[in-house]
Amino acid sequence: MLALLSASQPAQSQTADPEGPTRSGLNDSLSTAVAAGQLPFSSALLILGWIDSGNANDVDFYEFDVTSLGTLVYLDVDLTDDLLNEDDLDDGLDTALWIFDSAGRLIAQNDDADFFGLEIDNDATDPGSDALADRDSFIGGLSLSPGTYFAAVSWYGKDAHAASQTGLTLAALGHSGNQVSGASPNSSFASAMCRNPSAPAAQCTGRYILNVRTSFVPEPKFSTAVSIGMLALCLMAGRGMRTAPRGQALC
Repeated sequence: MLALLSASQPAQSQTADPEGPTRSGLNDSLSTAVAAGQLPFSSALLILGWIDSGNANDVDFYEFDVTSLGTLVYLDVDLTDDLLNEDDLDDGLDTALWIFDSAGRLIAQNDDADFFGLEIDNDATDPGSDALADRDSFIGGLSLSPGTYFAAVSWYGKDAHAASQTGLTLAALGHSGNQVSGASPNSSFASAMCRNPSAPAAQCTGRYILNVRTSFVPEPKFSTAVSIGMLALCLMAGRGMRTAPRGQALC
């Protein structure tokens, strides 16, 4: 997650999904997106969210603003797979990540981080992720002009309708994900049955952390800054902190 910040760095902005783990509908569209903050006014935007444990069709929208010309942005979904223990064989929430501009045009997308490896040391290449979290989504570096943008998190089988538009051009980004050109405004999502019906909560619902920042750096998975940040988010969400195996902080 976030590295310890020096006094000269701007503070991180922390946001919690208002839906919590067991409901949806509060931030499922562009018009109801949760405001996450400004870049690079904040060093990073740290978001704690859930895909509703009873509704795999939940999708979460977050609004963020870019204030400087040519800002490179990195959007990193962390700590979704393997939340419970290191032996669950990636049986956690499998995310997809989508970026829309202020008009609702799809401009970037990613399912699984392009630089992941199936080896045990994946955390060395996927900043902030658990060592086995090879299904976490990552987009970056995405060059954005000043303006308002929206990040949407869904499970991997729930696709944005814009992704099926004809005439799209995809360009691989420097680290991971694709920049999308030629999309018409459409920020709606298709409904989808969970592809793992025997255990729908495994890959289609669950908790995630979305980190939006302006730098790409290897980050310690757990640090004092992370613990404090997660505690604040848990309290915002009305939940206490508990400790999972290997010292992970969970709400």
